[in-house]
Amino acid sequence: MAVAIICLAIFAPHASADGSAGAPPDDVQDTVVPATSPPEKQDATTDTGAPAGGLADSKKGSWWAYRHIHIVNELSGGRAVTVHCRSKNNDMGVHVVPPGSEYQWRFRPNIFGITLFWCHVAKGNVEVVFDAYNEEEKDPWERIHMDNTYWVARDDAVYLRQFWKNNNMVLWRRWP
Repeated sequence: MAVAIICLAIFAPHASADGSAGAPPDDVQDTVVPATSPPEKQDATTDTGAPAGGLADSKKGSWWAYRHIHIVNELSGGRAVTVHCRSKNNDMGVHVVPPGSEYQWRFRPNIFGITLFWCHVAKGNVEVVFDAYNEEEKDPWERIHMDNTYWVARDDAVYLRQFWKNNNMVLWRRWP
């Protein structure tokens, strides 16, 4: 009986009394900061270090370690991007990311291996939607099952930065 109560407390959706999404739980933290460079190389299964000045990691290399997601604004012309990310249980809210900055957050994946965060990223009146982190993805080397994942908004599209492959930029979603 006690185990069931603990599980409900850990995995229950976070909502306020009016039914809207509440603040993220203590183990999900987010911020908008000046853009940081990704590490030169990262082992996809063990390196969970956040960039300097970013969100610190406390359990490097474990399955319960924090995952870090970065959405970097590299649009030209001094334009901001608007980012709204969420999971089934966590609404990260709407954030305006100035040029040369990034929106980043950290979280711990759930024990069932099904953590999924998706994002709406808008430049002006056009938007793209994509999975920013998908624990169930079958090919983590080409996808987003990384401890540090960098998404980059550019003039033509949103890209996945593969820093484990010499910062290769993979076109992910073109702006409509």
